[in-house]
Amino acid sequence: MKIGDAPEQGNYITSTKEKIKPEGLSKTREVHPGDLILLNSMSFGKPYIMAIDGCIHDGWLSIKNTNNVFDLKFLCVLLGTDQMLTQYKSMAAGSTVNNLNKELVGNTTVTYPNIEEQRTIGQFFEQIESLITLHQREYFPFSFDCESAKTAQKTISWEQRKLSDMVERVTRKNENLESELPLTISAQYGLIDQNEFFDKRIASRDVSGYYLLKKGEFAYNKSTSSDAPWGAVKRLDRYEMGVLSTLYIVFALKENGNIDSDFLVSYYDTDCWHKGVQAIAAEGARNHGLLNITPADYFETVLTVPSDVKEQHQIGTFFAKLDSLITLHQRKCDALQKFKKSMLQKMFPQNGESVPEIRFAGFTDAWEQRELRTAATFSKGSGYSKNDLKENGTPIILYGRLYTKYETVISEVDTFVDVQPNSVYSTGHEVIVPASGETAEDISRASFVAKSGILLGGDLNIIVPDDYINPVFLALTISNGNQQKELSKRAQGKSVVHIHNSDLENVVLLYPKYEEQEKIGEYFSKLDSIITLHQHKPNKKRTRRFNRHAL
Repeated sequence: MKIGDAPEQGNYITSTKEKIKPEGLSKTREVHPGDLILLNSMSFGKPYIMAIDGCIHDGWLSIKNTNNVFDLKFLCVLLGTDQMLTQYKSMAAGSTVNNLNKELVGNTTVTYPNIEEQRTIGQFFEQIESLITLHQREYFPFSFDCESAKTAQKTISWEQRKLSDMVERVTRKNENLESELPLTISAQYGLIDQNEFFDKRIASRDVSGYYLLKKGEFAYNKSTSSDAPWGAVKRLDRYEMGVLSTLYIVFALKENGNIDSDFLVSYYDTDCWHKGVQAIAAEGARNHGLLNITPADYFETVLTVPSDVKEQHQIGTFFAKLDSLITLHQRKCDALQKFKKSMLQKMFPQNGESVPEIRFAGFTDAWEQRELRTAATFSKGSGYSKNDLKENGTPIILYGRLYTKYETVISEVDTFVDVQPNSVYSTGHEVIVPASGETAEDISRASFVAKSGILLGGDLNIIVPDDYINPVFLALTISNGNQQKELSKRAQGKSVVHIHNSDLENVVLLYPKYEEQEKIGEYFSKLDSIITLHQHKPNKKRTRRFNRHAL
């Protein structure tokens, strides 16, 4: 093992460039899969896990026989933390090159949880490393040389240029009806078909007087919104051409404008250009959210851009690839949601049937049927509202978060309160259903609280199922299919609808044997975890914030 064999990303040693002769083994130390090794010079302190048999020289330290105190993956993460590196640096020996030895490493102090929590932490960071490696390989196949970037900062300057020096206005009319595709600008989706965005056509029947916009050209929508306080500028990418109202300002890149198209897309995804527009917009000159900006004034706005178009291109390409990655995850998330909906229909009996269309192997018996009142006990949460929330305190679930935050299984809570008298705590067996909401569909949903010691706020119906009903399965049953439809019909109210425990007691429950319930619950819990992972990855709104700060 040489230092150069260590991967730039990841914690596993999977190969070496060179081998050692048998007669050289006495001069080195053998390591084996599962051994943890630590760099003791140069980038000292970096830990790795051996995935192969090998040998190490004196540039490495070997850590073995952890006496079942540490999970190996957790220990690898722990030894690479900033806290450990600080200890290494304070104790490292050597003048020009810092060095570690086994005594120094052995004298460091570590803090660690029990072995189960260690395993969870280790697996979590291993999954993150895998995702980072995957996305670097698939979406960022170019390298970024920090030293080259520093040199570029010294030699390539950014300059201020008028928009009119880089682009030219497009006033091409759709006189020959080359296109009848009516477009609108969305801050999130860009230039998009009105029928797709509004689910109807807003444009006039006769669009011959509209601007004809071609692929690669830009349009400025002067209408303001919460997402676009000074309007939005977007490039036509989805279609070959389309038509826009003459209220828009349309432009294309000049042939010798020395501006990269992808860079301009990224630039207008930031708020760097807002000050220029704000300066030319007459004070208070908004008509129904439409800024009073003339095309002549708009093209006099000043942009700050790299003087070298190659740098513009690299920046534009970077953000274009990032957008592609985000779009991919959004599509995956949408596809997973559709897949989940389909599987819920297929794995629960439909239309009076006693067995579902799809089952796990080994299960053939018909599902049983009974009213929920005979299979569970019912109660209510107590007190608390949004006004009681604190940054720290005792974790609590409020009913409104069931619509916006939680999936079928709730294991972690991020809202807290100071405890009040007569509070209701979870025991890790409850299924909760909101008691009120805006629509019947909103409140016809349930979640299983998998952790004890969580406060259950007011306006929550609490169900504790009997031993033969799996709580995850019950939450899925209430939230989907015939049971959800039945519960929706029982919801009462106009502006605010309510569901009571007496309504839940009358729900007709279809259920198989406990083992099959458990498998169904585990299946959809894993599916929810994958969906949540994709939902937490960057979306378009977060990317615009990132673009602003990055540029």
